[in-house]
Amino acid sequence: MSSPSIKADTITKFTGSNYAEWNISFKSACRIAQCWGVVAGTTTKPATGAAEISAWETKNDQGLGFLGVSLAPHLALRFLKDDNKTLAEVYALVKADYKKPNALGAFNIFEKFYAGPKLQANKPLCAQIDKLLALKQDAVNAGVTISDQYEAFALLRVTLPEYSNAITLVLQSKDITTITGKQIIDTLL
Repeated sequence: MSSPSIKADTITKFTGSNYAEWNISFKSACRIAQCWGVVAGTTTKPATGAAEISAWETKNDQGLGFLGVSLAPHLALRFLKDDNKTLAEVYALVKADYKKPNALGAFNIFEKFYAGPKLQANKPLCAQIDKLLALKQDAVNAGVTISDQYEAFALLRVTLPEYSNAITLVLQSKDITTITGKQIIDTLL
């Protein structure tokens, strides 16, 4: 039975700060291509049988290809420089380094959310908010706790001046302890 095909460019590019999003995308692609067992290490290279060894090597190479095109260039150079490593070994290295950052890494990810890009009037608002919420999710995935109230305040920091009247209405009508990011987003959209 042949493996279903998947275009490598459909896998989220891993930049070093979006591990959770990339991992889901990479894992999904490998499952569709039926090489996840090789990635996870549950399908090991057979000791005998030319056809079986060849099939495993094909899956290993396919997964390494997916990994290579889904890593930012600096990460690909770092993790794929050794051609003697299997897909499972390389994936384990990436996972060990990026699955859960240390305190400094978590702070850097949080800072990207907190400093968040200012919303711009000349770009689609929904896409900009989605990007900001993705930064928040990266921080949460790194172990940072962000309350609904804090999310609201972070959104207020980057809101366009054109929305100041609507935002003022929300802030005047809400108990500050119950304000949420969703309320701010609903007001903006």
